[in-house]
Formats: sequence, structure tokens, C-alpha cells
Amino acid sequence: MDNKFSQDRYRHDYAGTENTQCDPTQHATAITQKHKYTMMQRTPFFTFLFSLCVLLALPLSLSAQDPVTIETCKVCGKAIPSCAYKGKHPKCATCGEYKEHCAFKGNHPKCSTCGKLTESCEYGGHHPKCPTCNRVKEKCEYHGDHPKCTVCGKVREECPYVGNHPKCVTCGEYKERCPHKGNHPKCAMCGKLCEECPYGGNHPTTGQHEGHEWVDLGLSVKWATCNEGAASPAEYGNYYAWGEITTHEDYRTSATSGMSLSDIKGDATYDAARAKWGGKWRMPTMAEFEELMRGCDNVWVTQDGVPGMRFTSKKNGKSIFFPAAGYREGKSVGYKDEVGYFWASTPHNSNTHTAGGMSLNADGYTTFWSDRSYAQSVRPVME
Repeated sequence: MDNKFSQDRYRHDYAGTENTQCDPTQHATAITQKHKYTMMQRTPFFTFLFSLCVLLALPLSLSAQDPVTIETCKVCGKAIPSCAYKGKHPKCATCGEYKEHCAFKGNHPKCSTCGKLTESCEYGGHHPKCPTCNRVKEKCEYHGDHPKCTVCGKVREECPYVGNHPKCVTCGEYKERCPHKGNHPKCAMCGKLCEECPYGGNHPTTGQHEGHEWVDLGLSVKWATCNEGAASPAEYGNYYAWGEITTHEDYRTSATSGMSLSDIKGDATYDAARAKWGGKWRMPTMAEFEELMRGCDNVWVTQDGVPGMRFTSKKNGKSIFFPAAGYREGKSVGYKDEVGYFWASTPHNSNTHTAGGMSLNADGYTTFWSDRSYAQSVRPVME
């Protein structure tokens, strides 16, 4: 049986070979080799072992062959087929570097002022600005050096007067430099600037001239405190016909009646105040009586038992009293203690028999034109 089995197996393994009758040794070798492969196919362990040997032998066989070269991108390091730019990355037009390597990714910033690239701009893209208008100096109208006001030192745009400070009309200095800021004080008495006032704005309000007292009411002239011929404000004093410098017992006419005269103020021939008191004293004009009435408040009072009107200056509060001495016609005195009549130096401009004056009573005061023959009081004034 065993013999038969072996023979059948031999025939099975080598059936179809060209040399059916070969050397028994060769047959034995062939049988052994065939049997080895057959065992590996049929045994899993031998299959694994064979695969392991093949894998270990593969690198040796590959190394023996020519190496395979794969080209890579010089920029990103990827294989050319995998590179987004196929190895041809775009470059920055400014610095020439690849955009991936460029600090600005190919988009270099430009100076907003000069338009140059920031790295080429003289100021690195930060041009100096004018401290006044905050523009860059190249665009500033004054190139960063705005003109300054010579008075306050500020730039003209910030100067409240845009460099044209107002000047004081009195001293000509700029108001900021004027000691009075352009508002020089005026003398309350004479109305002049204090620096032009002979008293520096501090007029004496009372005084004496040629032995007679005067009061400064802040008007154009100083007024005597009493009438000519009186020793006190409440005394009546002397009565004079207009243009005469002497008194009479009987007043029926005037030596100047019918005479064409101009204003007699200061003329000792006709002005009783100048003739009797001398110096700068004279009779007041109609205009000066009107100034007295405008520049003073008045009230009817009794002073030392004599009725009359007190004029109080609106400027300095000083006052003078005019007694109601009445007037004389012929040898009699009319309206004593009721009305006061005072001659002015001003003649009527057309009627040579009349002249001007001021009358006052308890109802008020007014200027008037009167016949020159009436004898009236004289209240002197001086400049």
C-alpha cells in the first residue's frame, strides 16, 4: 500500500513534465522543492514567515535600483504639484521679496502726505504738523510758522482782534498797554481829560479871588457865593441899571439905553462886577445862566430869614443861594422876598433898550429880557 501511494503521489506531482524519466536524484530535489511550496501554501505560519522575508529583502532590492527625484517649491517647500503657485510664487513689486517673505505681504504702505512709500519718505510717513492749525507743514499756508500778534503775542488766528488791537484815542497806545485801558478819566468839573485838566481832575470846589469867595459847580465858570455889594449869600447887595457901574437913589433910565452894544462881559466901563471886584470877576452871560439852570437842581428855600432859590450842582453837589431881592424902579423896590432878578451881560440883539437876565421865584426860574432902566442884582462869575 505504501509503495503504491508513493508512486501515485509521484505521478501526481510531476505529471505533465517533459522528462518523465529522469534521474532519481533530480526527482528527489524537485519533489523536495515542490513539497516546500506546497507546505507554505497550506500552513499559515509558513505563509507569514515567507512574507516577512520578502519584506526584509525589498529595501535591499530597491536600493540597488536608481533613486527617484521629487522636485519641491523653494518658497513653501511643498512638492511642485502640491504648491498653489506650482513653484512660481509672486514677488513684491517694491522690495523684490516673495510676498510670503515680504513684511507687508507685497502691499507696502505709502505716506498720505507726499505719496511716497513710507520707507522712502523723509519723515517715515509722519510729516511734522503745524502746532497752530494742525495741518502738515507742507499744506499749512504759513508752513508751520503762523504770524503772531505784536501786541498780545498770540498767533493771529487766536488773537481776539486778529492782530489789529484797538488803540486808545487819547494816548495812542494799544488799550492793553494804556494805563487806563483806553478809557482815560475826565474831570467832573471842567470835562477835560484829567491829564489835560490844570488841576489833574481834582478841582478845588471853593476858593477866593480878589477877596471874594467862589464855588465851583462843575460848570464852565465859577460862581460868586453872594451878590455884588453883599457880604453874605442872604444879603441883597446893590442894584444896577444894565450897563451902569454905579448905584443911584432914583432909577428912571439907563445910561446905555438906546446904545447898540455887544456883550459887555469883562468890560469895566459897563460891567459892574469887573468894575467893582476887579481881577477875573465879571457878569454872567445868558448862556451861562442857562447852563446853571440845566446843570443844577433847584429848590425854593429860606436862608438866614431871606427867601430865595438854592442851586445844587448835579456833578459835585456844591450849591449857591440866590436871594429874592426884587428890583428897583425909581426910588421904590418891587417884589422883594418874592422874586429875584439878576442881570446878564448879554444885550438884546435888536432892541437897544433891553438886555437879558434870569428871574426866579417860588414857582421856578427862567431867563428873560428886561428894560435896561430897571435896577437889578448882579451875581459875579469868573473863569
